[in-house]
Amino acid sequence: MKKLLMLVCVLFLSACATTGQLKYEKQPFTSPPKSEEYKLPPDPFASLEPPKPIFLAKQKDGTWKEVPKDQGEVIAYFPKEHDKIVLRLQYYKELTPELVKLVNIQIKRGNVLIDLVVDQQVAKELYRELYIETYNLAKSDKMWNGVEKAGLWAVIIDQLILLIQ
Repeated sequence: MKKLLMLVCVLFLSACATTGQLKYEKQPFTSPPKSEEYKLPPDPFASLEPPKPIFLAKQKDGTWKEVPKDQGEVIAYFPKEHDKIVLRLQYYKELTPELVKLVNIQIKRGNVLIDLVVDQQVAKELYRELYIETYNLAKSDKMWNGVEKAGLWAVIIDQLILLIQ
């Protein structure tokens, strides 16, 4: 009789030990790609003909004469060609630094938002893991309470059997 009672207790314990447990499986998460720093676009004046220089050499009489490139001492431009250079310089001096600042602010903002998304995903995973651990602990405690009660009942029944005999 004692052997039968022990066998029933062992079967009960093994059945209770494996039921209702949740398993934590980490969810795969890939971070969105971050943006790179802004680089200047190609020169908008590239299609414009480059300024044509005039190479000058000083003559013996003190005047300047147009000569080939290799013989020139001074480079000069006509007013129209000079304006092309001024336009290009103004474009780069005034507009470019401000545009770069603006674009980089937007990129940094986007990267901070990506960091926020990553932090939220990590928080969700942590919450999920903690919930599953707590759930499994509660199930385990409940199971062990049942085992303790079953053990107490087994001792009580065993004592009654011994008293009856």
